Amino acid sequence: MPSNTKSILEKFHIDCQRKRAGLAKSAIYNMDETNIELDSNGNYTYEERGKSRVAGATCGHEKAKISVAVTISADDYVLPAFVILPRKTPLPDYIPPNNVIVHYKGGSKTFDSNIIANGVLQRIIVPQILVNEQKDPLLIIDSATSHKTAEVREKCEEYGIQLLLIPPRLTNLVHPCDVSIFKSFKSSFQKRWNEWYLGTDHTFTRNGNMRSPSYITVIIE
Repeated sequence: MPSNTKSILEKFHIDCQRKRAGLAKSAIYNMDETNIELDSNGNYTYEERGKSRVAGATCGHEKAKISVAVTISADDYVLPAFVILPRKTPLPDYIPPNNVIVHYKGGSKTFDSNIIANGVLQRIIVPQILVNEQKDPLLIIDSATSHKTAEVREKCEEYGIQLLLIPPRLTNLVHPCDVSIFKSFKSSFQKRWNEWYLGTDHTFTRNGNMRSPSYITVIIE
């Protein structure tokens, strides 16, 4: 951590108190992004008594993943998840659940400045602000490059959103999503993946490789 971590955290705490003054908990938001691997098994298992642990079996699709932005408010309300599927064409005849917005995007870079401003902000956070008629709501996010652009700041200014950036290298201490949400979120998904792997009839490719769970299955789980 930075040598002046204590002073950085003290300033961040003061900024939080100043910006949140007079706000209801429902008007204070925290957002973060993460990846969900289609092969989400535990890293290791045990083959039989007396043996060392071995790598857990997978479908061979460890690099296949979807990207998810999760937004929560300070009163524990979870906004719809913004899910990026790494494909250019929509899934045929697919209607996602009400608590999920799906965006199709080819290429390796997922949450760029445009997606944050016109995807997560415009389609997830702004509708919540408008429907609740919130004035000067607060959005707390980390200091990722895509969060600090003029495009994102202009979108926040357009809707009167106060933007507060979590200091770099300290998200593991003060980022609510990072500290409280994602660990349990991924543990729960890993459990459901294991149930899918052990309890579902699987299909295979012509070469005999097991297919990974579909995007639709991953979103539902």
